[in-house]
Amino acid sequence: MKHTPIQRHWSYRVRQNGPAKGWREVVADKLRNLASRIDHRYTLAVEMKSNPVLPMEVKAECIKVGFQHTERLFAEEVRLSAVEDGYMDALPWMFNEEKS
Repeated sequence: MKHTPIQRHWSYRVRQNGPAKGWREVVADKLRNLASRIDHRYTLAVEMKSNPVLPMEVKAECIKVGFQHTERLFAEEVRLSAVEDGYMDALPWMFNEEKS
């Protein structure tokens, strides 16, 4: 019995106002830029390819979970920044750099 390896390949690309490859990406980028100017939000283009091909629902779930993780990281950064600002207000001498 001859064993043939299963070939698996995947690629993942996120772009924000990056160089577009084809006319469809150029049009999509222009629409995303217009939407960003209207609602003042960030827009991202996510491209996910795999072999074997995964259903769109699986890809959407992966993106959703990734953004949930991003939300936790962002909340932690905001909390740490607020704590640092509080320390700077309460103990400014700790943040003064010594001049040599």
